[in-house]
Amino acid sequence: MRQRYGTASQERRVRFRSVRVLLCVPAYAPADDYGGPVTKVRLLARGLANRGVAVEILTADFGFGRTRVPTGRRLVDGIPVTYLRRLVARGHLSVSVGVKEYMRGQQFDVVHSFGLRDGMVSETTRRALAAGIPVVVEPMGMTPARVRSFRLKGVFDRALGDRLTGRAVVTIATSKLEDEQLRVAGFPNVQIRYNPVEFPPVSRPDDAPRSYDICYVGRLHRVKRVPDILAAVEALPAKTAVIAGPDEDGSGADLRAEAVARGITDRVTFRGWVDPAERLRLLWASRCFALPSITENFGSAAAEAMAAGVPVVVTRECGIAPLVEMSGAGAVVDVGPAGLTDGVTKVLQLDPHTAGAAARLAVVPLAPDSVAAAQRVIYESAIAGGR
Repeated sequence: MRQRYGTASQERRVRFRSVRVLLCVPAYAPADDYGGPVTKVRLLARGLANRGVAVEILTADFGFGRTRVPTGRRLVDGIPVTYLRRLVARGHLSVSVGVKEYMRGQQFDVVHSFGLRDGMVSETTRRALAAGIPVVVEPMGMTPARVRSFRLKGVFDRALGDRLTGRAVVTIATSKLEDEQLRVAGFPNVQIRYNPVEFPPVSRPDDAPRSYDICYVGRLHRVKRVPDILAAVEALPAKTAVIAGPDEDGSGADLRAEAVARGITDRVTFRGWVDPAERLRLLWASRCFALPSITENFGSAAAEAMAAGVPVVVTRECGIAPLVEMSGAGAVVDVGPAGLTDGVTKVLQLDPHTAGAAARLAVVPLAPDSVAAAQRVIYESAIAGGR
């Protein structure tokens, strides 16, 4: 007889205030150096809790070689979080233990799975589906296997991933760009819900100095094309840049060596991982934010800069590009050093106060409570479809 981990469909509660949702994510706070996914899920969880949703989070005990977190269950921001032990990790492919024990006896109305190809997330998804619990899948830009471990990812997709994601009641895309990717890949019932962004508690001080022309704060990875920022600094006389963030693939040393080779070490400041307060200080000290990535399903780093009142330069491969283009909050450019240099030149010619105000106004709909309201509607749809 099949063991059940959730209530039977016909017994599910229809009043939204009583809905109990499990968010399953590969890494969670305080492993903030894992990058944007941790911040996104944390903001979404807060927003959902503010709207009366009973949220729980299942995650693993470290962010793939970065911050390690003790295993066990405890409250984070008032939300119950369970950290399982991760046994093996290769890039973003991993295996954890304890999913079966965690799910035993649980009564969730919806399971929201973040990311693809993570062992813990996949196992949780499998058990939820076996129990008849509606599953919402949010790939977080991991649909195309374009960055690393291509063969291993293909094997995983064929053996398990495709069979699980294909049974989701709803698939979340965080931009029109990702929506198109998911539909081409055959994901079911794709719905767009933007990522939430946290607004600074105070506005930028009028007398705050703008010490840098270009700012990049985010993970250092080759897919981000951070060397294009160095090329822009070299091409623009007297312009300066600050580059901060954890080194994910060892490219940090290459960036420093390239700055030396280009003769711009006096105009580029390198920082490692910075906490949220320092990240905000760096944004406010900059005239524009650059995200020259070759692929971004959304571009949360750019959204954070816009919320701080900083105009941005993003590539057309960033999901947030249409929002930037429509709002006049910066420039949208082709991938590559020439496009980035042109975009930075244009943005630096804008009035900083006008462009900053436009940037902040453009992301008002991305406030956590607003995004949570949209997610609430999606959960209601998933429950109705799963009955």
